[in-house]
Amino acid sequence: MYGSGKGARRHYSTDIIKRYEVSYDTTLLEFLFNSLNNLSKTEVKSLLKYKHVALKGAAVTQFDTPLSAGDVVEVNFGRSFFKFNHPLIKVLYEDKWMLVIVVIMYVMTTRMQNFTCVTVLTSTLRESLFSPKTMT
Repeated sequence: MYGSGKGARRHYSTDIIKRYEVSYDTTLLEFLFNSLNNLSKTEVKSLLKYKHVALKGAAVTQFDTPLSAGDVVEVNFGRSFFKFNHPLIKVLYEDKWMLVIVVIMYVMTTRMQNFTCVTVLTSTLRESLFSPKTMT
């Protein structure tokens, strides 16, 4: 259920990740068409566009990315792959249950009063987990 009413809830999709090993040199889009032959070409392109495809642990959107034998392509059918990126916060370790960060020291100004590590992490995670692009 979408909307901003009082009883509205956000839809959260869990990870449904499947791994595919590349056995021959090819491009990413061609490999996805062959591996995901139960999906239409439009659906495969949509997965690529909205960062549901990862290569070597990083989300990929470029269709002509070269693949070589032995590469592992991951496809997340639930939601897009998420990579936290902020100039003042560095992620040291991340898994399903824990996030270890380092905060770069800075001098707080009156303009940055509401800028705390917790607010940055909360807003970034909220945007990534509940973005309309990742809802199915």
